[in-house]
Amino acid sequence: AQAGGNVAGNARKEIELKTGKKVISKTNAKSIINNNNKLNN
Repeated sequence: AQAGGNVAGNARKEIELKTGKKVISKTNAKSIINNNNKLNN
């Protein structure tokens, strides 16, 4: 799981460098958190 997280983190950072934009914004981060909470309950 940790190795997968590292791969995903590196991919996110690479995309952000290439595009100059953040992949995770305050708006979509809240959506992701809410969806995870729904799945866990």
